[in-house]
Amino acid sequence: MGALRDVFGVPDPSFLEVSGFDDDASWTEEDLPLGLTVRRPTPPQVDLTALVAESADELRGLVAEVLVPIVGGTVEFDPDGDVPVPAGDSTLYVTVDEETPCVRLWTLLLHDLPWRPRVGFELNRVNTMLRFARVAYRDGTVVLEHDMYSRPFVPEHLRAAVAGVTGLVDGLATKLQTVIGGRLLSEPADGTP
Repeated sequence: MGALRDVFGVPDPSFLEVSGFDDDASWTEEDLPLGLTVRRPTPPQVDLTALVAESADELRGLVAEVLVPIVGGTVEFDPDGDVPVPAGDSTLYVTVDEETPCVRLWTLLLHDLPWRPRVGFELNRVNTMLRFARVAYRDGTVVLEHDMYSRPFVPEHLRAAVAGVTGLVDGLATKLQTVIGGRLLSEPADGTP
C-alpha cells in the first residue's frame, strides 16, 4: 500500500483497474477486494474485408491503395513491377506476381558477399527461426522474402505483413553481417563512412 500511495501516487485502491484471468476464467468484480474494478480489454478494430482480384493489374490496384498511407503519397510500381517502401536503413519492395495471386515482400539485406559453406549454414539456421519469411542467397546478395497468397486479398494482411517484415530488416541484416560478412546497403563501396 505504501508503494502504491507514496511511489506511484495512487490515493485509494478505487483508482486502480485490474485486468487478467486465473485458471478458471476471467476475473469478475466479485473476485476482487478493496473495491477494485475489472478493466475489460477493447479489441482492436480490424477490417478483414476480403476482396477478389480477377487479374494481376486489379491486384496491383488493391495493393497500391493499401500502400498509399504507408509510403505517405502516390504509389507507383517501378519498371521491375515493385513498389519501394522505406524500411529503416533499407527499402522493402512489394511485388505482385504476374502468374499467381500472390504478393511478395522482399528486401536486400546484404550484398558483395561471396558464397562459402558458412553462408549457407547460417542462412539455414536463420530460416529455422523465421516463421513467415525466409532468407536466401542470390548472386552475391542475401534477400529476405515473404510471400502472401492473395486470393482473396485482405488489405489488413498486407498492412500487417509490411509492418512485420519492416521490423525484421535492420536488426537481421546487422546480425547476419557480423556472422557471414558482406555489406549493408547503407555502407559505401569504398568503405568510407
